[in-house]
Amino acid sequence: MKPKVIITGAGGFLGSVFMRVFQARNWETQSWTRSGAGVHGYRFVLGEDVPASSLDGVEALIHCAHDFQLTQWSEAREINSLGAQKLFMAAQAAKVSRLVFISTMSAFPGCVSMYGNLKLEVERFCLSRGIFCVRPGLLWSSEPRGMYQRLSRMVGRLPVLPLFGGGRQKLAFSHAEDLAAGLETFCRGEDPPPAEAIVTAFPQLFSFREILETLARLQSKNPRFLPLPVWPVLSGLRLAEFLHLPVPFKSDSLISLLHQDPNPVFSRRIPMREWPGA
Repeated sequence: MKPKVIITGAGGFLGSVFMRVFQARNWETQSWTRSGAGVHGYRFVLGEDVPASSLDGVEALIHCAHDFQLTQWSEAREINSLGAQKLFMAAQAAKVSRLVFISTMSAFPGCVSMYGNLKLEVERFCLSRGIFCVRPGLLWSSEPRGMYQRLSRMVGRLPVLPLFGGGRQKLAFSHAEDLAAGLETFCRGEDPPPAEAIVTAFPQLFSFREILETLARLQSKNPRFLPLPVWPVLSGLRLAEFLHLPVPFKSDSLISLLHQDPNPVFSRRIPMREWPGA
């Protein structure tokens, strides 16, 4: 009989990669999403109670889901942090043996983004209960989705690229399939999870400007760069969000991208291939 894994947020970029890799490695996968669509789908709304019956026979659960639409701390915390804690408590009560929380390199002591602070709060809860917490960097893959793909499209289309704060911010890259393979190995094995959240990225930092320059070179583009202070852009995004106007990305997503852990301690527990632009 195949082992069974639940992946929340499987409709997203990383969750869909997890589904594909676990299926290829002979797992029975269940996609927990808000819509519950698909052959392997189950309707899951973060923050709502989790029926014990939905966890019957489950050996592993990977929690990727996060509601990025919430812009107020109290509501975002109720759904994303307390909702995640409720999910993990239900899974442990149902004796699900392998639990994984997908955090972010935007989560670290002193982080400034709401996203990072929410993830940090869930990390503290999970680590107190022996749940594996991983902090990926900027995700890349052969699958054209996610923030990396949005940056690549921006570089390909715009003749002038904004450099927020001069583009000096440092980021690390994580290969989505490598992360999925490492977590599949963990879920299949018996090794205990680390006592701390681990940074699962290739151990090299790039400035935001270096990343944009490389993406331009890979597309044979030669854009100009326009240094911009961050606060006017954030103010404009926040105003648009307040007025419910469409924006290319959320203000907090920009903060998270530009404020990742400046001094990460890279883990070698999950081997990660080098970004091809290095």
